[in-house]
Amino acid sequence: MANDAATGEVKGARARFRSWSRATRVLAGVVAVCTGITGVAGAVKLGVEVYQSVEKRNEPVTAFDRTPIMGLQFWQDGSQRRMDDDASSGDKVVVVDMAPRPFEVWFPSHSMKQPELRVCAWTDDSVFDVESDEPLDTTPCFGPGHGLATTTYADGTLYLNREGFNYFIDTRIQPADRPDYWKVYISRTSRFQDPPSALSELAGDLYLTTLADYDGDGVADYDEFEFIHLAIG
Repeated sequence: MANDAATGEVKGARARFRSWSRATRVLAGVVAVCTGITGVAGAVKLGVEVYQSVEKRNEPVTAFDRTPIMGLQFWQDGSQRRMDDDASSGDKVVVVDMAPRPFEVWFPSHSMKQPELRVCAWTDDSVFDVESDEPLDTTPCFGPGHGLATTTYADGTLYLNREGFNYFIDTRIQPADRPDYWKVYISRTSRFQDPPSALSELAGDLYLTTLADYDGDGVADYDEFEFIHLAIG
């Protein structure tokens, strides 16, 4: 047993050495190339920055590739935004780190003949009030006649209303750059009937309850809705 443990320690040490050695060779190579351009001090600094950049590419962009329940993605400035669990809510709420700029919400069609996404948006988590197996006509936001849409084609507005949902469907959505996915473009918010405001003017975070009635039964099944916290920073 002692010999096995010693052998394991030796192998672990060798693996760490090989990893450190590879990193050293990469950094040394970068420094060597840069020395003739910027001098020794500048080359070392530039080499370290390049190496850190290469290493950072291997870090996961998000905790989730897609939100766990509905498979949503949030894109901004051409990159997918970081998503993670809300530490205070466990896996019930997904937190998305966002900048106060336009963004896109990507969502799967789930083979629906007419893909759709319904979004109840507000400035606090009071919109996180949908329960599994709850009839939609008993919810404050997703009941019949509560859909908010003012134009045939989406104009980039996300309406903030606890008793009315943004209805993204038909000409208000576009195909996304991922098979079987669609997207919605958001560039401003409005409290309905109020003039829209740019996202850069937001005073705080946004909270979304997203929903899609995949089977058309008028009930919020457990896999048809999700709570999203857009942390605007």
